[in-house]
Amino acid sequence: MSLLQLFFSRNVFANVRPTAFYNTLVEKRVDVGAALVKSIGADNIAGQRFWPNAAKDKELGVRIDWGMKYKEKTSGKWYRNLDIQLNADANDAKIRNAVAELQRGTHTKIITVIILLGEGGETLHPGLPLDKVMDEVIRQVEEL
Repeated sequence: MSLLQLFFSRNVFANVRPTAFYNTLVEKRVDVGAALVKSIGADNIAGQRFWPNAAKDKELGVRIDWGMKYKEKTSGKWYRNLDIQLNADANDAKIRNAVAELQRGTHTKIITVIILLGEGGETLHPGLPLDKVMDEVIRQVEEL
């Protein structure tokens, strides 16, 4: 596995274009990155909201949750997932329709970002610049 892996599905989402989420993510990238670094190695946060806060769900239509943190058995390397999800209650009708079409509940995971952690799984891997992580997350959201 490389330092940063992305798994996603695009077949349903070619025309979603979550503009409000994308613009806010670009605007807040430094703050989002700082929050990522602060908590990326934490245990027992899988499934919890990472960004943005709940008050922005309808307006932005997309959210990022912490995914699981795990140690790969064959390599012994630690990873953390971030799950990017569409919100069924979004103000944007394209996002609501995509969620309804997939019938996966109120938050439909569309991208999982797999990030390599440092030894011990407590920090971002030292060979993986935070800017690269943020650039790739933003690029993936832009292409939805």
